[in-house]
Amino acid sequence: ETTMNGCRLATSVGGTLTGRGGDVIIIDDPIKADAAMSDTERNRVKSWFTSTVTSRFDNPAEGALIIVSQRTHMDDLVGHVLQHGDWVNVSIPAIAVEDEEIQISADKVVRRKKGESMHPTRLPIEYLERARTEVGTYNFEAQYQQNPVPREGNLVKAEWFNEYDDEPHQLSFDYVVQSWDTASSVDGNASYTVCTTWGQRQNRYFLLDVYRERLLFPELLDIARRHARLCGANLVLIEDASSGRQLLQTLRHETNLPLKAMPADADKTVRLQTVSPFIERGRVHLPKDAPWLGAFMEEVLAFPNAKHDDQVDSMSQFLRWAMDREQHRPPEVRVRLFGNFGARDHYRERMGQPTFARGVW
Repeated sequence: ETTMNGCRLATSVGGTLTGRGGDVIIIDDPIKADAAMSDTERNRVKSWFTSTVTSRFDNPAEGALIIVSQRTHMDDLVGHVLQHGDWVNVSIPAIAVEDEEIQISADKVVRRKKGESMHPTRLPIEYLERARTEVGTYNFEAQYQQNPVPREGNLVKAEWFNEYDDEPHQLSFDYVVQSWDTASSVDGNASYTVCTTWGQRQNRYFLLDVYRERLLFPELLDIARRHARLCGANLVLIEDASSGRQLLQTLRHETNLPLKAMPADADKTVRLQTVSPFIERGRVHLPKDAPWLGAFMEEVLAFPNAKHDDQVDSMSQFLRWAMDREQHRPPEVRVRLFGNFGARDHYRERMGQPTFARGVW
């Protein structure tokens, strides 16, 4: 409150405003960048804005509403209001995309040339280009350039992946990790259970194998045990949800496998969006040829519009673990992978899976 009987009230997005009114309402960054890919989160913000905020003016004819925000998605709150109202939009990209004049006040105009930084001293072009590499093209266009682009199934592009041509057992890795995304049904339209196996060499990640099948829990339990030992996994990541939680509990009770529960704390699109800069920087390597590679790439490139997304979720889970681990990496120990490849081929033939051909386990 002020000595002139004015006041300011601050609340959170979604917080209560019942019984409150005002002359000026300012909304600052209504959604976090890492939540903006969630339809549920975006709809929650838009619903709060429509049902609560817009009715809070003491004098609706004179009230002023201001949204200050970086862009995070085409359908974020700014995108929503621009489509459904008469707004003045002041958009200042970090790097000018054309020669422009920005009206700062009635008598002041800022001019800048295409390619110039919005603040050359604080944000030099070299820093901004480095940021583009670090956060990925999509995030940079949205958050720095205020220009979110439609995904249209192109969260990840094929050219972002690197290739490797050696057989996995000829390569040496610092770490071998399996990532399980489990399903609980074997119906014809049900999701698949997927296990991706990865080799880490320094800051590079090699996809070695994809196991994809619809399994009842007893089969899942047996295959998870066998698969970890046959592939020499140093760590097994399992999503801590649904049948994955049951798998974790049973494996912990019956085996000494190195297990890690992975929380399902975001939707699948948010998870892939979070790790996509990792892929865009060329950190992820795929085999040049593998019997499972076509189905894997089809699902990844079509996401989020593919019929299934279990391979995507398994990959995202591993890469999220890898990103977290890079921040707290222990001393590296280089090991060479050895394995009974004849036994693995026999095992896969028995399970109706492709055998370990060139480029795969």
